[in-house]
Amino acid sequence: MEPRAGVLGALARFGPDQTGGLAVILGLAFIPIMLAAGAAVDYSYAGMVKSKLDAAADAAVLAAVDYPTISGGGSGQQAAKNTFAAQSAGIKRVTVGAVDITITNDSIAGRTARRCASTCCAPRPNS
Repeated sequence: MEPRAGVLGALARFGPDQTGGLAVILGLAFIPIMLAAGAAVDYSYAGMVKSKLDAAADAAVLAAVDYPTISGGGSGQQAAKNTFAAQSAGIKRVTVGAVDITITNDSIAGRTARRCASTCCAPRPNS
């Protein structure tokens, strides 16, 4: 008997075999497939949350820098914190901790520029 005929003969025997081996393999393959799908959903949600927190931080920085121009003086730091709190409140299943805003004025060649940096602790999922 040739080796090729032996392989083809073995493959030909799989067609009529109905002992249920395929069901076991598919059942075992189902577990990692569902784990991968769940990880993909969690990862995409984390990316969406990061994007929304980045947008909230950007809005807070703009509020801090523009606050004295709009209001005619005052603390831009509190305006930034309020803006960040308002923007991040709409993100579901996320609780944001303490937010730190630092505003510095730089004068170069008679012009004043305001720089603002914000940091936030990592978001915690709501329970």
